[in-house]
Amino acid sequence: MMATHIPPKQFSQIMALPTHLRRDLLEFLGYASVAEDELDKIITDLKTRVKAPSFDKPH
Repeated sequence: MMATHIPPKQFSQIMALPTHLRRDLLEFLGYASVAEDELDKIITDLKTRVKAPSFDKPH
């Protein structure tokens, strides 16, 4: 049983994360109670960490 109830929108965002991040987050949520707004922050942070760096095109 998970300690945190995950709303459908957040669950979809979690499932869109790369496998290793998704597994780690779901494992963490299995043991911790996390408020919905805090879970939003965690998901946002993880999404920003997986974005590829942008490079400016040379002029």
